[in-house]
Amino acid sequence: MHLLTVFSHPVAASYPAAVMSAFHEPFHEAGHTIDVLDLHREGFDPRFTVEDHSYFWGAPVPADVAAMHRRVEAADRLAFVFPVYWWSMPALMKG
Repeated sequence: MHLLTVFSHPVAASYPAAVMSAFHEPFHEAGHTIDVLDLHREGFDPRFTVEDHSYFWGAPVPADVAAMHRRVEAADRLAFVFPVYWWSMPALMKG
Protein backbone atom coordinates (compact mmCIF):
# COMPACT_ATOMS: atom_id res chain seq x y z
CA MET A 1 0.00 0.00 0.00
CA HIS A 2 1.13 3.55 -0.71
CA LEU A 3 0.04 6.35 1.64
CA LEU A 4 0.10 10.05 0.77
CA THR A 5 0.06 12.26 3.87
CA VAL A 6 -0.73 15.93 3.37
CA PHE A 7 0.88 17.85 6.23
CA SER A 8 0.31 21.49 7.18
CA HIS A 9 2.36 23.02 9.97
CA PRO A 10 5.17 25.58 9.66
CA VAL A 11 7.34 24.08 12.43
CA ALA A 12 9.02 20.75 11.69
CA ALA A 13 9.47 19.92 15.41
CA SER A 14 5.81 20.50 16.29
CA TYR A 15 3.17 18.38 18.02
CA PRO A 16 1.36 17.73 14.69
CA ALA A 17 4.68 16.49 13.24
CA ALA A 18 5.05 14.10 16.19
CA VAL A 19 1.48 12.88 15.62
CA MET A 20 2.27 12.29 11.95
CA SER A 21 5.42 10.36 12.85
CA ALA A 22 3.51 8.15 15.30
CA PHE A 23 0.76 7.63 12.73
CA HIS A 24 3.33 6.51 10.14
CA GLU A 25 5.07 3.95 12.41
CA PRO A 26 2.70 1.02 11.77
CA PHE A 27 2.77 1.73 8.03
CA HIS A 28 6.57 1.56 8.02
CA GLU A 29 6.53 -1.61 10.14
CA ALA A 30 4.12 -3.25 7.69
CA GLY A 31 6.42 -2.39 4.78
CA HIS A 32 4.15 0.19 3.18
CA THR A 33 5.45 3.26 1.38
CA ILE A 34 4.69 6.82 2.47
CA ASP A 35 4.89 10.10 0.57
CA VAL A 36 4.62 13.25 2.73
CA LEU A 37 3.37 16.36 0.96
CA ASP A 38 4.47 19.10 3.36
CA LEU A 39 2.54 22.16 2.20
CA HIS A 40 4.82 24.67 3.95
CA ARG A 41 8.11 23.12 2.90
CA GLU A 42 6.99 22.59 -0.70
CA GLY A 43 5.81 26.19 -1.01
CA PHE A 44 2.16 25.45 -1.76
CA ASP A 45 0.17 28.58 -2.67
CA PRO A 46 -3.46 28.15 -1.54
CA ARG A 47 -4.84 31.11 -3.48
CA PHE A 48 -7.16 30.57 -6.46
CA THR A 49 -5.40 32.87 -8.91
CA VAL A 50 -6.31 34.12 -12.37
CA GLU A 51 -4.08 31.37 -13.79
CA ASP A 52 -5.86 28.74 -11.70
CA HIS A 53 -9.17 30.01 -12.99
CA SER A 54 -8.04 29.44 -16.58
CA TYR A 55 -6.95 25.86 -15.74
CA PHE A 56 -10.33 25.30 -14.12
CA TRP A 57 -11.99 26.22 -17.43
CA GLY A 58 -9.86 23.98 -19.62
CA ALA A 59 -6.42 25.53 -20.16
CA PRO A 60 -3.50 23.07 -19.99
CA VAL A 61 -2.52 22.06 -16.48
CA PRO A 62 0.94 23.37 -15.50
CA ALA A 63 3.71 20.83 -14.92
CA ASP A 64 3.93 21.43 -11.14
CA VAL A 65 0.19 20.89 -10.71
CA ALA A 66 0.29 17.78 -12.91
CA ALA A 67 3.10 16.43 -10.69
CA MET A 68 0.87 16.85 -7.62
CA HIS A 69 -1.97 15.10 -9.46
CA ARG A 70 0.34 12.14 -10.11
CA ARG A 71 1.25 11.96 -6.40
CA VAL A 72 -2.42 11.78 -5.45
CA GLU A 73 -3.19 9.24 -8.19
CA ALA A 74 -0.30 7.03 -7.02
CA ALA A 75 -1.70 6.84 -3.47
CA ASP A 76 -3.88 4.01 -2.24
CA ARG A 77 -4.79 6.00 0.87
CA LEU A 78 -4.74 9.67 1.85
CA ALA A 79 -4.14 11.15 5.31
CA PHE A 80 -4.34 14.79 6.35
CA VAL A 81 -2.38 16.01 9.39
CA PHE A 82 -2.85 19.56 10.66
CA PRO A 83 -3.50 21.53 13.85
CA VAL A 84 -7.02 22.75 14.51
CA TYR A 85 -7.24 26.54 14.46
CA TRP A 86 -10.54 28.13 15.50
CA TRP A 87 -12.37 24.81 15.12
CA SER A 88 -11.12 24.24 11.59
CA MET A 89 -8.07 23.40 9.51
CA PRO A 90 -5.42 25.99 8.61
CA ALA A 91 -6.03 28.11 5.50
CA LEU A 92 -3.09 26.44 3.77
CA MET A 93 -4.76 23.03 4.12
CA LYS A 94 -8.08 24.41 2.88
CA GLY A 95 -6.33 25.68 -0.25
